[in-house]
Amino acid sequence: MRRQDAIVVTLCAGMVVTCALYVVAPQAPIYYPVDHSWRLTPGPGVAMRWYGRSAVALGAGALAMLVAWPLSRRAPDAPPPPWLPKLAALLALAAITLALGHTVVHEWRDWMTR
Repeated sequence: MRRQDAIVVTLCAGMVVTCALYVVAPQAPIYYPVDHSWRLTPGPGVAMRWYGRSAVALGAGALAMLVAWPLSRRAPDAPPPPWLPKLAALLALAAITLALGHTVVHEWRDWMTR
C-alpha cells in the first residue's frame, strides 16, 4: 500500500474509533471542578463528564491509529483497491456526522430545554 493510502486508512480508523467511543460513552473519570477532583462514580456536586469522556475517546482513537499504521504499511506495495480509501473516508465522515449530530441532540435536550 502506498504511504498516502496508509495515512488515509490510519487517520480514518482513528476518527471512526474516536467518534464511536464518544457516542457510546463508556465509563470514564468524572471531573468535579469545585472540589478539583476526579472520580469514577457519580457523586453530589457540579460534575464535568465531558473531560473524561473525551479523553477516553481520544485515547482509543490514538490506539487505533497506532495499530492501523503498521498494519496498513505491512500491506503489499501494490496499489490498494480503489474503493478502500474512499470507503475509509466515507466511514470517517459518517462517524463524524453521527458524533456531531449526537452532540447537538444532547446539548439541545439537556441544556436548551431546561
